[in-house]
Amino acid sequence: MSIVSWRTGVEGAPLYFLDPEKSSLTMRELADCLSHINHYNGHAGGFSVAQHSVEVMRLLPPDATRRARGAALLHDGEEVVFGDLHPWIKCQLPGEVQDATKRWQNYILDKFGRGQPTPREAAQIKHADQLVFAWGVRDLLSSGGRINRNAWPSITDAHLDEIARLPRIVPLGPDDASHQFYMTWVSL
Repeated sequence: MSIVSWRTGVEGAPLYFLDPEKSSLTMRELADCLSHINHYNGHAGGFSVAQHSVEVMRLLPPDATRRARGAALLHDGEEVVFGDLHPWIKCQLPGEVQDATKRWQNYILDKFGRGQPTPREAAQIKHADQLVFAWGVRDLLSSGGRINRNAWPSITDAHLDEIARLPRIVPLGPDDASHQFYMTWVSL
């Protein structure tokens, strides 16, 4: 049995799982693919990785650099190849696959971003990602907007305070999410 080490992207170019530098991914293809991958492993309806990524970027502090904004928008870029996996599953993957996801993330940041984020910027992005996670749980995965803290122990009171002001998430369809992601990238 042979293992296929690549797949064809929506624009017809190969995406090599273990060697992203051989791939010819475009930003439009990245936007389109991420808009068709559901966040929360599909349990939240049509809330896509593309829409999630735009929201993470929007929740950065107002003084965030262009580099931080680009890195926030692209923070889940490797999911174009590997899909949206729960963090627990990601850490259980064989080392070669974990290394490949990191290579893809670095490739995407280097190709489409404004450079690798500084440690401070990475912390800002992680915090915004946690907020969007809590926001999505509140609006898309909980009953009546009340979060079962036993089911979601990583969501803190501080997260809940910060997302209290945010409007309800309305998942975008793939075309709108792709367009939003792409135009957000263009505006960086």
